[in-house]
Amino acid sequence: MLRWVGDKPSTGLQEAARVARYRLLAEAARAVGAAHVVTAHTRDDQAETVLFRLARGSGLSGLAGMARVSPLPALSTGEGKATDGAPFLVRPFLDVPKARLIATLEAAGVPYADDPSNRDPRFTRSRLRRLLPSLAEEGLSAARLVQLAGRMRRADAALEAAVDRLAADLAISPGRLPGAGPVTFDAA
Repeated sequence: MLRWVGDKPSTGLQEAARVARYRLLAEAARAVGAAHVVTAHTRDDQAETVLFRLARGSGLSGLAGMARVSPLPALSTGEGKATDGAPFLVRPFLDVPKARLIATLEAAGVPYADDPSNRDPRFTRSRLRRLLPSLAEEGLSAARLVQLAGRMRRADAALEAAVDRLAADLAISPGRLPGAGPVTFDAA
């Protein structure tokens, strides 16, 4: 069990807690030489993330939801790239409903943590979570939100590939990639 000690902010508490949680996990992973940190994010968490980002006006990348594998945020460059030796965050249960994961853990006698802040109505994510059953009655189920995330992830990847290809096709100095130094283009 890792504990976040020190002062807590009066606003933005959940975001600050997320940053602290990933920092603590990154430090613990590095301490034991782990290359991966595995979380129990489920389909329901993914649906909440998509709904939360939709409410915030996210574009394609945001609506793609959580990646199955990504650099651990606390040790990444902020551009989705891991710093040297940084562990990766792995979310193997993004296709599994939370109720199924909990039932499996209970049947196997495996203890798990239940964070009461997940039900605290002061937090937007918690309020959105309470809306999900009503939204599901209208066809906007967790499965549909996750399906949307998958489609947004594919669309985002297609756009990235097209931009990379265009940059490569237009660059006078082939082999130079954005971020690796100047790229020149033929104005004609």
